[in-house]
Amino acid sequence: MGNIDSLFDDIPEIESEIYNPKNSFTAESHRPMTSGMWEIFGHGLVRKSIYFDVQFTPKYATLSEPPLSKSLQFDCPSCNKKCFDGGLCKRVYCDCGVCYKRNEDDVLQIIKDQPLSRTEFKNNFIEINSKPTGKFIPELISITLGMFREGIPLEFMIGGRSNFPTIFNYYLAPYFKARLRCLGIGDYFAYGDAKFKVLGCFPSFGVVTEETVIRCSDVLVMHTMERVQILPIWPSVLNESVFRNTLQPVLRKKPRHLHIGDYLYINSMEFIVTAGQPIDGLISQNTQFYFGNDSLQPLQRVSLIPFLEDLSFHYHTLKRDELIEEIICDFIMPYVQGMRRVVYQGQVITIDGVGFLVADAWPTRGVIFDNTQIKYDGSLARRYIGEPPQIMFSGGSLYVRRNHMWEDPMEILARHIMSLNQSMAAIGGPQTMSAPEEVIQSLPVKCLSSIPEDAEASKCMVCLEPYAIGEIVKTLPCFHMFHTTCIDEWLHRSCLCPLCKTSVVFSE
Repeated sequence: MGNIDSLFDDIPEIESEIYNPKNSFTAESHRPMTSGMWEIFGHGLVRKSIYFDVQFTPKYATLSEPPLSKSLQFDCPSCNKKCFDGGLCKRVYCDCGVCYKRNEDDVLQIIKDQPLSRTEFKNNFIEINSKPTGKFIPELISITLGMFREGIPLEFMIGGRSNFPTIFNYYLAPYFKARLRCLGIGDYFAYGDAKFKVLGCFPSFGVVTEETVIRCSDVLVMHTMERVQILPIWPSVLNESVFRNTLQPVLRKKPRHLHIGDYLYINSMEFIVTAGQPIDGLISQNTQFYFGNDSLQPLQRVSLIPFLEDLSFHYHTLKRDELIEEIICDFIMPYVQGMRRVVYQGQVITIDGVGFLVADAWPTRGVIFDNTQIKYDGSLARRYIGEPPQIMFSGGSLYVRRNHMWEDPMEILARHIMSLNQSMAAIGGPQTMSAPEEVIQSLPVKCLSSIPEDAEASKCMVCLEPYAIGEIVKTLPCFHMFHTTCIDEWLHRSCLCPLCKTSVVFSE
């Protein structure tokens, strides 16, 4: 790292550790860059496994080069005092009362407009959100971002989530390469038409460098939240008096965005947003707040076990130590590092499409913090009801026992696909046709205002991701609905509904 101007004259490197797979980990000690091979991908670097030669769609990345500018503050022309804007180029009020904003080229501009209204959420992207309390500003090991749906082109979305490689190359890499940026949990920033919120980071406040792992998949909305439940983290106690006189006024003081799992630090007390309708949105004067008398305890340990059926075949071929490293680096640590996750023993959570069983937790319900012991010993959970099929590993390959014979599951799948293709060719008809573009574009779309209660209808049956309030869905003539991007891609290959096989071209 280079020098930082004046007060922040140097940001120390955080000492690296050699990654050594064990059965117990903490988000505090995890260093993502010390595992796997990091290769150039677009405008950054992405992790690749050293155990199998398969390039998955990147879920996180780092910058391929250091930020160009290191300045986190500037000198006030009026009084020569230091003004901190964290490299975010937002409005800053100097102690002398003058408001400044510098652009990306470090040119200062005096803002003579009227003070910003405290009732508009957009002002969070214009004014500085947080400042350091001391001289030391650490480098961020990781940062997890959410991107607001407003301003995202539809082609940047996949199945209701942001397309990370596209978002990183188009927005995040240029933004963080231009200059050193200082951010903390709950901060907001904008780049062009795109707006982001920091959902989590480790440490909880610091600068983004070429060593910082950047993640962004959650899509956020700016609709008003109708109901929010907030629970305190022990030893804080939330009663009705504290809630009404302390917490609620602060939350309503200025517009802010909340999401399930949001970590709040207010008046030296810690809180977690545990429920909401919708799952994220903006707080308004009409938002109803609920609290519980029970406080959540920080978890001392938690054991997470992935389901065998949810993992791709490549993970099945790994030795135990190799599997531990890949699961920890690909799934568990990206989910927990810098975040505050509420879990309970026996719960099933989904991380990037893979189910994980919370096999053990102490206490049995609580919050995962950076010093929580995360245990994973290479075990795999099963979803089968009844007696599971027999599985054998031999020579690095997986075999399944069928009719007293050991067979390669990939060969079984290939035979099924070939048989299906032959059947479809023999039958003929519209299943081999793609839907005309004019038909695809004519199908009705809408923004979800509620989630269907039926288990099957509550998620898109193309990508299998649950729907969220505010997502754009498309309805077929058979009244089945799907994510717009998902069903459009499907219809470009087949004109049949994925569920009932009704043709969108020849439907009656």
